[in-house]
Amino acid sequence: MFELFFFLYCNTVSAKPVVIHKKFILQNLFFSVIGLNFDYLWLNLLGHSCYNLFNIGLFWIPIIQHQYFEKYPKGFVIPVQINDLAFSMHAVFATFVTVLQTFIYEKGDQRVSRTCFGFLILFISFLIVTLILSIVHVVNWLEYFYFISYVKIAITLIKCCPQAYFNYKRKSTVGWSIGNVLLDFTGGLLSILQMFIIGYNYYDWSSLFGDPTKFALGSISVLFDILFILQHYVWYRKRDETTYLIDSKNGNGATESSGVTNYSGEFNEVY
Repeated sequence: MFELFFFLYCNTVSAKPVVIHKKFILQNLFFSVIGLNFDYLWLNLLGHSCYNLFNIGLFWIPIIQHQYFEKYPKGFVIPVQINDLAFSMHAVFATFVTVLQTFIYEKGDQRVSRTCFGFLILFISFLIVTLILSIVHVVNWLEYFYFISYVKIAITLIKCCPQAYFNYKRKSTVGWSIGNVLLDFTGGLLSILQMFIIGYNYYDWSSLFGDPTKFALGSISVLFDILFILQHYVWYRKRDETTYLIDSKNGNGATESSGVTNYSGEFNEVY
């Protein structure tokens, strides 16, 4: 069982970061961020930061851990593992570096949309209000850190829905990388499996509810990735790539979906 846990630990740390490094390397090769979705990037930075703060709180801060075991008195293990912390810290760093690239490299006329600004202001306002409630002891610090993590869940839903609708509207998945989806699917599936292994090893099934964000993120990722896989390999598999690329050059290929702006970047791989 330890060997299986170690396998899941290694894979949940390594699978998802590959997606981030892939774009990072391409941008450095071409000295360009044209095609990179700035809305997606800034939402990701806030989301990863919130998830990182939540993981730090449960993994390192004693008062948060004490309140956790008060909430789950039958619990034996903190649900946040070192691989969760490693992933979230790496994601914040890599996303921050990518944001810096948008100020340095060629970006054309791309910018953060008003819709994205609205979501960012909404989420930051929510975090400030809940922080004040924690300071005045209306809610405890554990609940505040849960509120922080819920922002990450909301951002994940927001950033996934437009891409699914965008593919549906075009009846095509041309212009983005299915490889990223497959890696994300692997990481999400192993992340959920790891939670069940920990619950089984420690006889502590409350740990599944002790870290609802990890379970929710894994589940959302898996469900959306299944949808994307079906779109790519089943529903829109016979879509003529050449026709769409020609339409895009003629201005007929939509580059904005409802909600968050979505670009089909020229540096994205087409599978």
